[in-house]
Amino acid sequence: MMRLIAVLWSLFLCMVSLGAEASATIYNVSCSGDITSTLTSAIHSAVNGDTINISAGSCSMNNIGLINTNITIQGAGKGVTVITADHGFGQMVSPGATVPSWRLTGFTLTSTLNVGALPLVVWADQAAVYRGGFRIDHINFNYPNSGANVYIFGPTYGLIDHSDFTGAFESAILTGLQLTSTLEDGSSISKLKGGFGASIPYFPGGPTNLYIEDNTFTGTTAAGIAATDTGYSGGRIVFRHNTLVNATMYSHWTSAGSVNSLWWEIYNNSFTWNSTVSMFPFRLQGGGTGLIYNNTIIGFQQNFIVLGEGRLTSEGQSGPPLLFCDGTHNWDGNAGDSKAPGWPCLGQTGRNAGVSIASIQAGVKQTSFPLYVWNNGPQASCSNPSQGGPPCDNSFGVNVRDLNWFNSIPHVTPGFGKGDVDYSVSASQPTGAGTHTLTYTPYPYPYVPKASHDFDGDGQSDIAWRDTSGNTAVWLMNGAQLAQSAGVGAAPATWSVVGQRDFDGDGKHDWLWRDTGGNVALWFLSGAQVKQVVGVGNVPMTWSVVGTADFNGDRKGDILWRDTSGNVAIWLMDGAQVIQSAGSGSAPAAWSVVGIGDFDGDGKSDILWRDTSGNVAIWFMNGVQITRSAGIGNVPTAWSVVGTGDFDGNGKSDILWRDTSGNIAIWLMNGAQPVETSGVGMAPNTWSIAETGDYNGDGRSDILWRDASGNVAIWFMNGLQITQSSAVGNAPIAWSIQGANVD
Repeated sequence: MMRLIAVLWSLFLCMVSLGAEASATIYNVSCSGDITSTLTSAIHSAVNGDTINISAGSCSMNNIGLINTNITIQGAGKGVTVITADHGFGQMVSPGATVPSWRLTGFTLTSTLNVGALPLVVWADQAAVYRGGFRIDHINFNYPNSGANVYIFGPTYGLIDHSDFTGAFESAILTGLQLTSTLEDGSSISKLKGGFGASIPYFPGGPTNLYIEDNTFTGTTAAGIAATDTGYSGGRIVFRHNTLVNATMYSHWTSAGSVNSLWWEIYNNSFTWNSTVSMFPFRLQGGGTGLIYNNTIIGFQQNFIVLGEGRLTSEGQSGPPLLFCDGTHNWDGNAGDSKAPGWPCLGQTGRNAGVSIASIQAGVKQTSFPLYVWNNGPQASCSNPSQGGPPCDNSFGVNVRDLNWFNSIPHVTPGFGKGDVDYSVSASQPTGAGTHTLTYTPYPYPYVPKASHDFDGDGQSDIAWRDTSGNTAVWLMNGAQLAQSAGVGAAPATWSVVGQRDFDGDGKHDWLWRDTGGNVALWFLSGAQVKQVVGVGNVPMTWSVVGTADFNGDRKGDILWRDTSGNVAIWLMDGAQVIQSAGSGSAPAAWSVVGIGDFDGDGKSDILWRDTSGNVAIWFMNGVQITRSAGIGNVPTAWSVVGTGDFDGNGKSDILWRDTSGNIAIWLMNGAQPVETSGVGMAPNTWSIAETGDYNGDGRSDILWRDASGNVAIWFMNGLQITQSSAVGNAPIAWSIQGANVD
């Protein structure tokens, strides 16, 4: 089997260690009354890697501090765990060069006060080191009068996703790259706030930006809100797949003692402005550059991005030490454009970052990186081509306040800067503008791979059902809570659901069907709605679908096939299109595919095999190619692989086992190496494992159960520990969970 060497390995550890203690500790806090003391005590006891669970309920708390500890604090879900924190949740402090990799998830934060509060502050500003990444997800921020909901200070990155920001506050997320005042107080050119940030290169399409995705931003007053504001000292922001209503994006200017080195990637968002107040969706006035593309922008009276430079005499930002950009200071470009003295100004739109202020003063110039704008307009197809309808009209444009300093035609200078442009507007992604060449591929979406069988794109797994008459339905889940139950449609009994993956990359999983004649089709889903039904092709019935996965790392589902002779093939998919079809090898009939997972954490799915003697092996994949094959061990055949999933949240798939007596065990994997094995518990054989999935959105796989009477339950997992066992509901036994090829 591709030179597979089966290494005998015993399940002895699993069988003798049922209930063994996992490496991480879980602390439980009941959400009742004032939880400040119990939460603080748990935080003080916790060490890196631990988890604090705040139960469902309504409770209150005072502002707390999390200092130099990378733990997870999680509730039972938005609207399920509701915390009234009038003075904010707390300060998340990563002192010195500490890497902030903590996580907050799964609750509502609210206030009863009519005065502003600061819900969450992230401090990572005490060292000139760029580091990350933290995660803030599935949180409802209900602070209608706060100045901002989340403050992020310092050169740090992370992920803010699946959260809701609603209110009349100035900005939902405020960022600033400045260091602490002892390092950058703005008193001199050498201590400009954001000076270190300006020396950090831009990372187009890179993982070390602040990713803000799959959130909602809603302004409740006529003036709206700013979804993001970069203060005066910049940020590295990727803003994608968000929904904004009466919300804009704002950037403060470089002036006085601050330099704004902002990087923006803004794409696949929906902006809607319902207010009568005249407004524009973006303001980039005084620093930074980026890419703005594929956005749906509706209702703005000023249908453009505003560009400007605050340090020009016409704008009036003349404070020391930076003073005016007028051609007399060595921290500006001073390229000799007679129409624009000082151009390019320090950090102005159209310039690249990655050069220290001292180097600039010594004569090193900030190179060209124009602001690129393409394919933005009011049509739904601008941000989501799968919506159909009229094509994007690219009607969104640029409004320049200071024409000579911001040109889409080449500057004329004696040397440096000759031929550079400051911005570019086009209908599709350009290859460059002026002297700059654009080489860009967006980072795979979503930043954290979606939970399996997540039909509504909320980062939490859902459940697909079908009855004996061919009717289908979904349970859209929020933890163990049934958020919505809805019928989806019906299909003839000759058709079967043979897989569930996100085939079109919209963040919502779709259904793969096959009929008894070999025809293959896809239902593209959005929650309980079928957006589109597309035939894919026909394959002889000697071939079976044995897995769906992402084999090439493009965050889109692919299809794994095997025929009756043992041959294996893969279809790499882009929506309903087969972009590559190739054989990947062959295995003897004694070997079966028993699971799919990314066991080495490279973002590409691998194939888990087992033979009739109990030997276990993995094919590590790169697209249709087997990069290597490895034996894992041998397990008595009384034990069966019943699922795969990432139970410890480390980005690598693990293996779920069950024996004929009902005992459950997990192998935590690192590639082909089981790094920790343990029994988890047991369940009567009247209960069956239906599938695995991340039902509470904590980044760790859970186990979905169903018994012979139709009852459904979930074991919420943290590594080898069951953190919670919850009943979900009951469905008549004529209905079956569609669990084929979903893990």
